[in-house]
Amino acid sequence: MLPRSLGTLENTVNNRKRNQNQNEVSNENIHWTLKRIKIEDNRDNLFRHMWNYLQQDFSKFHEWVNILNVVDYHDIVDNARMAYSKFLELYPLCYGYWKKYANFEKRNNNINEFKKILENGLNAIPVSVDLWIYYTDYLKLESNNEDVFIRKEFERSLKMCGLDYHSDRLWFNYISWEIEKNEIFNAVNIYYRLIRTPTSNCFKNFLKFQEFIFKNIPEKYLGLAEFNKRRSIIIESLETNQRKLLASDSLPPGDDSINITESTDNNIISIVRISFIESWYNVHSQTIKEFESRKIFEENIERTHFHVKKLKIDQILNWEKYIKFEKKAGNQERIIFLYERCLVSCVSHEKFWLSYLEYLSSINIDVTDLLIDVFKRSLFHHPKSLDLNLKYFNFSENKGWIEKANETITKLGLLYPNSKDVTIRIINLARRKQDETLKSLFKHHLICSQSKSYSSYIAVKYARFVWKHDRQLNLAFNILNDTIRHKNISVNDNFEIYLTLVELKMELSLKDYKSVIKTIDDIISACKLLKDKIAFSKKKVPPVTLAGLTRSPSLISA
Repeated sequence: MLPRSLGTLENTVNNRKRNQNQNEVSNENIHWTLKRIKIEDNRDNLFRHMWNYLQQDFSKFHEWVNILNVVDYHDIVDNARMAYSKFLELYPLCYGYWKKYANFEKRNNNINEFKKILENGLNAIPVSVDLWIYYTDYLKLESNNEDVFIRKEFERSLKMCGLDYHSDRLWFNYISWEIEKNEIFNAVNIYYRLIRTPTSNCFKNFLKFQEFIFKNIPEKYLGLAEFNKRRSIIIESLETNQRKLLASDSLPPGDDSINITESTDNNIISIVRISFIESWYNVHSQTIKEFESRKIFEENIERTHFHVKKLKIDQILNWEKYIKFEKKAGNQERIIFLYERCLVSCVSHEKFWLSYLEYLSSINIDVTDLLIDVFKRSLFHHPKSLDLNLKYFNFSENKGWIEKANETITKLGLLYPNSKDVTIRIINLARRKQDETLKSLFKHHLICSQSKSYSSYIAVKYARFVWKHDRQLNLAFNILNDTIRHKNISVNDNFEIYLTLVELKMELSLKDYKSVIKTIDDIISACKLLKDKIAFSKKKVPPVTLAGLTRSPSLISA
């Protein structure tokens, strides 16, 4: 034993060493933590720098790609969510980035966020076969005990994009899942639908269908009642053939003991299978015809996905021809689906949106909800489009949504202050509302108008309103006369304003024929076009009644 003092000394030294080691470990932890914080700060600073740069112009697609690569690599959740959510708000048709965003949340064990992102992506681009495959693959792995829900989601995926030319894999994912669950009857029913669909692998699909039929027991895909019915028919047919053979005079006289091989169950099952496949062959043949007629259009499609780059002209023409073909074929479901596919890659081409809206408005079924959805999407991608906004205004007005119509046309009035189409709708809307804003609108547009044609158009509308509605003929005449003088409008600039002026002059000066004729003659002398001279000359000849009498004294005789 050591003396107490030496034992104490040794303990003290050991304690010091232990504390020193602990301090060294603690210092290493602190150093590592500081280093990690420094790295995260550097990463965050890089993100902030890139984010601030993007704030100046969110339309820089290439910069978006760079920042999304950075946040995905650095794995900082808040930054990633900020970048991905804003990007997908601007570019919702980028299905690949919906997958990347969902993968990011899944990698960080945020399963609820992962599911929300996938659902948002499928709502944003429901015709994406790839996104549906990604989603259903996840369900098959993670939701083993939710068969009803998975089947419902598979059905939803086929409803959204089962008509796609490249949807074969989605169909077979569904079929293989049903087979794994030993739901052979469900699987064959999916095959029935697939055989009718002209997809890119329709030849192989029918071969796989045949393999499926020969690989499975008929009772499972036909049902027991149907199988027994077919089996009975086949047995009866075989027995009839055997009796005919026995009664045949080709047998040796007196030899009625020839051995007829009895039909085995295997033979019957084979006949059932073959006859069943043959019953679907005509359907398959028709599908092949549809496939061949669409193949040329499908093979000419170079881009089935969204991109900010403009499409080539030949690609646009191919989509136009394809849509025209489907319209001629007349299947409404296929036409609508083709428009939806087209508007992924052709989203920046306004004419396809206008064509789609025109088609939906022309069909006999009620597609109000779809029309509203297409209007919203088209105006999201083309918020300043005059034609799309005018269509939406007309649609809202017809539905009786006056506030929405007023909001749309007011926005257009600011974007297109000199548009006749916009102005006439603003004026007509005010007239239907029967408020006091109509005359103010006329005055405002007359003052703000820049071109002679637009000024003439507004002046004629304004004058006719106070003339016909308020019976203020002098005010109407002054509106036209002042517009002609202030805007320096000649009869060759605008025929309509002078014609209206003459009609007003005739009504104002019923007895002063010479004044009216002088006005007409002055206008005729200024006309350059013969047809205009003739039109004004006719105003000098009064209309004749059925009795051959004039309603007013002849201006010419005067």
